[in-house]
Amino acid sequence: MALSSLLWRATTTHVPAARRRVACIESRSLAIASNAASAAWRERVQQWQTTLTLAENGDASAMCDVGWAKHHGLVPSSTSSSPSPSSSVGKVGGKAVEEALKYYKQSAALGYAPASSLLGDLYFYGKDETRDWNEARTHLEKVLEDTSEDEGEDAYVRMRALRKLGSIAAWEGGDFATTTATATATATATTATSGARDYLTEALATCRTHLGGNFAFLLSHDPPGDFYSHLEAEAKIADDHEALGGKLAGFVTARGWEPKLEDFVSLRAYTRRVREVERSDGDFALEYFREGLGRFAPSVVVDASSSPSDGGGEWGITFLPSLFRVYGHPLVQEILREKAEGGGEAPPSLVVLGSALGNCAVWPALAFGFRATGFDILESCVRKTNDDIIASLKGNGAARLSDLVKFEVANVLSDADRVEPEMKAASVVWSNDHEWGEAAQRKVEEMAYANMSEGSCLVLYRPPLTLQDLRWKAGVKIPNIATSWNPRLTMYLLKK
Repeated sequence: MALSSLLWRATTTHVPAARRRVACIESRSLAIASNAASAAWRERVQQWQTTLTLAENGDASAMCDVGWAKHHGLVPSSTSSSPSPSSSVGKVGGKAVEEALKYYKQSAALGYAPASSLLGDLYFYGKDETRDWNEARTHLEKVLEDTSEDEGEDAYVRMRALRKLGSIAAWEGGDFATTTATATATATATTATSGARDYLTEALATCRTHLGGNFAFLLSHDPPGDFYSHLEAEAKIADDHEALGGKLAGFVTARGWEPKLEDFVSLRAYTRRVREVERSDGDFALEYFREGLGRFAPSVVVDASSSPSDGGGEWGITFLPSLFRVYGHPLVQEILREKAEGGGEAPPSLVVLGSALGNCAVWPALAFGFRATGFDILESCVRKTNDDIIASLKGNGAARLSDLVKFEVANVLSDADRVEPEMKAASVVWSNDHEWGEAAQRKVEEMAYANMSEGSCLVLYRPPLTLQDLRWKAGVKIPNIATSWNPRLTMYLLKK
């Protein structure tokens, strides 16, 4: 596992290996940018100059690093070591996409695959250049030419190229929905559609061989370096029933609910099964990606508030300890206590928008006895949750769980007639909005405010957009929440 994690980090498409030695390009340089006279800043500037010199002398990796810095506006604007307080020294310069392209192309011409990958991204996502799939395909295919399927250090950049090539082939080739991971192409299947399946199947094989499983394929973002350590910490907590019970002692539960050993056994079995599906179930990964290709049209330009999408869905992981940190926040506990003590026999209820494989609903149901309803737009996720993961659980804990949770296929916005009644009864609405556009996020916040009862809580992964517009009673931040896309994410709670 440790080796897989190392190889993953070392081959990340958007974090070229050489970039690690150019500290001024990394985010930590920005933290010291306001103090340009410091020794640390002078060291960063010197490192930048060293990298620039290497690039001018034909070092392909350094060329890519320089291109990255220019592309993202991370070039130091001055090299003076004794700036005045009002000078611009220490600030990063503006973006210079044309200059970045020059360095990317020079690096790619020398066979440096990360540079070809970044060029492919420019044309695939269409953010800094007009989207051009033919141009993107040319650069992504060069990634394959300049890498080896047998080399672990090539695996991540190669897998991401295969993933994008599969997306292009599917969009250009017609209906990918008629195929499955193990199906044989019919005589009427188009060459492009078959190519999409071949590309994606090879991408999954690369993940299994070199990257510790399918996580890299599923995730819509480059994961932080400590991704696997968070998975290991989650497994350790889920496996230790006594320790987990101790950590959750004092949390509000449904009236009359006392977590039993069988509930923690089911929680462990569920968690293991979810991670096993994510890690090893190639059929699910391909079906999920295929459905995402059909659901999320490539013509939709990703807005500035979200990460680029290659159309195969927006997978992200919230770890078990992270969810319990949110539920343990005093505001959430206050809300749940008021609901639990407010009379009636029904337990507090939860709604999860974008439930994926169900963890944000199942974990609090098993730990606290809450009822939970999960909605997801992708049938592949709901079917996998209901017919495989939940169905695989055994024992009394599993029986109790089946009475508490349900998962349905629904578009949260267009199927409001099904979602809103659940919101009205919910104590907590958990919105997996980390990859939603601003328009969708705003609509969901407005929908939640209009339907949630007074005293209920909305959980968000991004800063709220309606805190000033609507009369939320309270809005609080929860810092340092570990997720697959940010190990120190700030989450947000809104109380109606």
